[in-house]
Amino acid sequence: MRTILTLLCAGLLCAGAAQSVSAQSQSRQTTADAKADGKAFGNAVIDQVKSAATTAPDASRVPGFNPAGTQSLEDLAAHPDRIEGAARSAAASNTAIRAIEDSMNNRARFSPQEIKSILARSGEISKTPLDYTSGMSVSGSKGNCVPLPPGTGSVGTYMATCNTGYTAEQKSASCPITLEASATPRDIYGYYCVGGSGVDPASIYACNHYPAPQCTVTQSWPINLCDPYFGIYWGCSYGDLHVDLVSCTAPVDGATPYTTTTETVVTTQRNESQCSGLAGDSNCSLDSEVCTDSDPVTRIVDGVSVTQPCWAWQRNYTCSARIAGNDCSELEANGSCRFVREDCLTGDSPCLTAERVYE
Repeated sequence: MRTILTLLCAGLLCAGAAQSVSAQSQSRQTTADAKADGKAFGNAVIDQVKSAATTAPDASRVPGFNPAGTQSLEDLAAHPDRIEGAARSAAASNTAIRAIEDSMNNRARFSPQEIKSILARSGEISKTPLDYTSGMSVSGSKGNCVPLPPGTGSVGTYMATCNTGYTAEQKSASCPITLEASATPRDIYGYYCVGGSGVDPASIYACNHYPAPQCTVTQSWPINLCDPYFGIYWGCSYGDLHVDLVSCTAPVDGATPYTTTTETVVTTQRNESQCSGLAGDSNCSLDSEVCTDSDPVTRIVDGVSVTQPCWAWQRNYTCSARIAGNDCSELEANGSCRFVREDCLTGDSPCLTAERVYE
């Protein structure tokens, strides 16, 4: 609220200043006219002032505030230690930061004493400039030559730097993934078995001889001993006896199938072999996986219609690599340059990237 009132007051002051200039342009405006102008201005803005004073501030009323732009930065005040890490992460791939660092690393460096020595002659001339320009004119006539003050007595030097070793570079890489489908015929064997309490497990008709997943129960019927035979009730037993109809993908030893049929089995598998190199590279991270082939979704495989939502994909990776580089060849070949020292820039051992200093 305080910010909004401040902005509003600033607007009122600017408007008042504009009116003041207008009033000054009227050289003969009376006091009564000025009071009338003030009342008219107040009446024009009173509703705006009341609205600003009674309306709770929100993000949409703050000039220049972008909620979306600050969404990921909301908790940095409570966790200031994250600021440096976020900055370092962003700087690694920022073109402007790289340009600044390259400029700083390749900039010539001069000591204060070297700068003083270079400027010594110009300083002497600036003290008595007429001593070196007297007797000269723009007419082109011959004048007297006045020697300039002597230099520092020795050739000046400066420090130059270059980098050697490796530079970090990020590259994009991608690989294809295909969906391989096949249709294979296989025989299905049908059997009947009996299950429940009191069934001899050694009998080939016992259901324990037809286990999953080789065999699947497709139908089951309970055995009710209360059913009359020859019109006579032989007694009732409400046990858990049942007869199952099972389908098996392989024949069961010792059992005779009541039916044998053939079915087509469709299998699908993603072929990711071309992505194994990128997936196993610790310097690469997966960014996305997108479908690249989804039309048509139904295709004929070995004479069988197979429907899949996607038939091919592409994986996108970002990989960081170290590239060997050396920009010191020019300084090394310069006979007037002397190698001074080498400073490691990466802090590892052995050093991967170093700065060489030459004089």
